[in-house]
Amino acid sequence: MTYQGDNLMSVKRANRSAALRILHEKGAMSRKRLAENMHLTPAAITKIVGELIEDGLLLEGDMLSSGTAGRREILIDLNPRFACGLGILLNFRQATLSAAWLDGSVIFSEKVMLEESAPAEETVAMLSARLLALMQENGLTDDRLIIGLGLAVRGITAEDGRVVRNSFGALKETDYPLCKKFEEMTGFPTVMENNVRSLFSAHMFLSRDEGIGSQFFIRCGTGIGAALSIDGKIWQGVTAQCAEIGHIPVVRRGGKPCRCGK
Repeated sequence: MTYQGDNLMSVKRANRSAALRILHEKGAMSRKRLAENMHLTPAAITKIVGELIEDGLLLEGDMLSSGTAGRREILIDLNPRFACGLGILLNFRQATLSAAWLDGSVIFSEKVMLEESAPAEETVAMLSARLLALMQENGLTDDRLIIGLGLAVRGITAEDGRVVRNSFGALKETDYPLCKKFEEMTGFPTVMENNVRSLFSAHMFLSRDEGIGSQFFIRCGTGIGAALSIDGKIWQGVTAQCAEIGHIPVVRRGGKPCRCGK
């Protein structure tokens, strides 16, 4: 059996990521409360927070009123203007290009009409060019501001989240390496997810305070899509199609044909 340890840089990166994720999901809090959430010592949190403030990722805010004598705690929070994320939602005959700051504030959002079964190469080139133009128009000229590009695509995506298996009419090609192509065209690291699971992820984040761990999510549009979460985690299954109820025949004969022809 081979054992492998973590070097100090890996531990540091993991701790920084955990701190940022907690503040993103739960909002501003004191160093003491952050230490409790991360199960780390106050000294360790002080060092992590200090470095993140120095790097510009965190900001100090108001002081908490303790109601007792002694040193009052200071709230820390994400710096929402430190960076932003880009997004492309690729649907049937339409795409939405967007950018948002870390607090979710929308910088721009624009719908672009597409032809049915659009040629993939031409579509990626056109959407990439328009996205870069929108960034220029909105003052996002420093690439250091950009975390990366997120793609939400209708249909079936590969297990590794890099390839579109079948977009059912959005793109002409199947088994198309969409992430790689957008990375080549835009220069930004790119991740991809099925559009319904992407919407579900956003819903779970926005409703996180409700304490609902297991949900079944349905989206009705030109087709019917679904996603499932168990204990706060979205399940994809072996083929990344868990809960995908679209294209399942519900009428034995004489029913209306699906857009896919079946």
